[in-house]
Amino acid sequence: MVGSKNFTEQLLLGEILAQQIERRMPVKVERKLELGGILLAHEALVKGDIDLYPEYTGSALTTVLKQRAIADPAEALSAVRALYRSQWQLEWLDPLGFDNTFAMVIQGQEARAKHLATLSDAARAHRWRLGMGYEFAQRPDGLEGLMKTYNLHPSAPPVSMDLGLLYSALQQTMWI
Repeated sequence: MVGSKNFTEQLLLGEILAQQIERRMPVKVERKLELGGILLAHEALVKGDIDLYPEYTGSALTTVLKQRAIADPAEALSAVRALYRSQWQLEWLDPLGFDNTFAMVIQGQEARAKHLATLSDAARAHRWRLGMGYEFAQRPDGLEGLMKTYNLHPSAPPVSMDLGLLYSALQQTMWI
């Protein structure tokens, strides 16, 4: 049984995994997509409710394992593999071959009008209203790291929301 978290990228990855298994093996894969956030998906895996779900090494390291962020990808992967094996007897598979890092998005007309090319430009010049997914808000290398690194001073408390709603919220609101 293949699971996924509850946002578009995860749904696509979960479906791709399920289809690849079906293509390569003579089995029909049951899907349990849109399980919720990382902790719900992880718990489903540990309990045996699902057999597999796509997860990000950094998210597993900081959110599930409560470890400090590790900048070196190979070191982070090694740590996650060892800890998943020792704590839950779970095998962490090889990466899928792409990097998924956090990104910041602002309205294009605002960026052009205020000549904002980088987050550093925007951090120096503006007070932000931030919207983000729950996991980014909870990770030490997410919101906490962003605020510290760029010395951001939001004009209002950051808003945590479903990732699928962020773009429509950005279109309807002036976030900076």
